Amino acid sequence: MLSRRPALLASALLLFAVACFTDSAGPRALMRAALAVIPTWANPKSAGAPVAKARIIARRLDNSVAKDTVITYPTGADSLVVNLDVTLLGSSFAGLETFSVVFDLIGPLGDTLFVGGPIALTGYAPGKAPPGAGIVTVPLVYSGPGRNAQSVSAVVKDTAVAFGDSITLTAVAKDGTGAALPGTLIAWTSTDTTRLKIKSKFGGTLGGGSQRGIVKAVASTLTGQNDTVNVTIQPVPAVLKQITANGTIGLVGSKLPFPFTVLVQAADSGPVRSVPVTWSIVLGGGTLSNVVTYTDSLGLARDTLTLPVTVGTVTVRATVGAISGSPVNITAIAAPGTPTKLAFLVNPPASVGAGVAIAPSLQVAEQDAAGNLVASATDSIVIAIGTNPGGSTLSGVLRVKAVGGIATFPGLSLNKSSGGYTLVASAPAVGLTSAPQELPPFWRQLH
Repeated sequence: MLSRRPALLASALLLFAVACFTDSAGPRALMRAALAVIPTWANPKSAGAPVAKARIIARRLDNSVAKDTVITYPTGADSLVVNLDVTLLGSSFAGLETFSVVFDLIGPLGDTLFVGGPIALTGYAPGKAPPGAGIVTVPLVYSGPGRNAQSVSAVVKDTAVAFGDSITLTAVAKDGTGAALPGTLIAWTSTDTTRLKIKSKFGGTLGGGSQRGIVKAVASTLTGQNDTVNVTIQPVPAVLKQITANGTIGLVGSKLPFPFTVLVQAADSGPVRSVPVTWSIVLGGGTLSNVVTYTDSLGLARDTLTLPVTVGTVTVRATVGAISGSPVNITAIAAPGTPTKLAFLVNPPASVGAGVAIAPSLQVAEQDAAGNLVASATDSIVIAIGTNPGGSTLSGVLRVKAVGGIATFPGLSLNKSSGGYTLVASAPAVGLTSAPQELPPFWRQLH
């Protein structure tokens, strides 16, 4: 009997047809003799391998083939009885003959996966078998793809599965040089089948039970190599919580020193790991280090923001499907850096008379390297003539302390008419000087 419960094979019953002779002219009657063969797995983890057919070859001692037959496993069958009719040679008048039998187990693709034998089996005529004779055990050895494997490596070493859900794990068998061996049969087992169930032993599909825990899934070649995967069994995600407080401040263009962090929990308030969290910027600018991150063993997922080069508020969103609390919005503030340059903010009018105050009043701002106003700057700003083709004198308030990062100069005027004048602002205390500001033509006032 070839059995598929729980191992693929349990036993085979070979029935031999026995010819009884009274002389050398040939048989007078055909009788049957029974011989039991029990195939066993050389590696117990082979049980359940995807065998589609069995081939059994019986040879006589002269190596001639007495029987060569292929049996197809019926779909869903638990067992299969094999009947082999083999005629005893006339020389076997003693009522017995010894055969050499080989078993080949064939996979769905037609390749031989296991071999057993050759083993010597003796067929007895009825009434000729001694007590206990005719029961032989044959070990089945893996001979399929990857039979020369020297190692096996799981593709993922650490993962998780939700209660009642399934995951599929994969592993790669390798030869002594480290080259992959495609098609190698790899069996998956669980160290705790209460928490982690095997749904497809040779397909790598495992199912989560209903108890939290970490279980090892073992990937094994049928030639003895093993590797393990830590699988966390846990409830499904239920709640998304914000951990990082709003309002983190950083300089424009800089990466925040601490990542934004969110927490994913199950309904039992315990952490849920390996949950994908999607991150996006919904207000402001800047860049995120990742689009998707995964929760760790504490249920925490993190992402880091690089602030934009412009001042303002940035809002980052973390999303985990439609669970409670999702999405979470976390804000940060891009603040200006230290002053690195001065810039004129107000353009002068198209023309102005000599001795007449420039209106509106000129303003000079302290800015960072990205051109953002440094509102906290309060340095004293000095304004002076840069290019002076008319030999004029600049009058008005020439030194002003910045307020909110801006210095306003009221009542500036030049006393001589000419074109091509420029003004230059400087902050001596911090060593900053503006680019020249070109002024419109100054024309002579008539009194």
